Amino acid sequence: MNHSEIKTVTTKWFANPGLINLDQVEIDKIIGHASGGVFAKATFGSENLSQAIANLTADPIFAKAIQESLTIIINVEGSGDLGLLEFQNIVSGIADASHPGAHIMCGMSLDESLAPNIQVTALAL
Repeated sequence: MNHSEIKTVTTKWFANPGLINLDQVEIDKIIGHASGGVFAKATFGSENLSQAIANLTADPIFAKAIQESLTIIINVEGSGDLGLLEFQNIVSGIADASHPGAHIMCGMSLDESLAPNIQVTALAL
């Protein structure tokens, strides 16, 4: 994934109201220094949360990327039913599979059109 593709993915994150906001200036700075990255996106129901996280982190390309990357950016989107516990479980599941020294940035935003699902987007840079 090149710089402009990464920028396209992250632009939506700043358009939706956030409960936990990612810092656009910091994200832009990180992306500006990145030579490339791996992008993963998954949409699933909250009742399948554990399995969905396991599937996401088991994808061979994404798993290798997060194990080697020192910067990982995660955005979790859902309807108003999305709670902090689900958010914490998602971020923890990805962090547990990541490089131990990775800087992990995460945000959570609302998108009622996703109800009853949750969408996770992650970038490994």
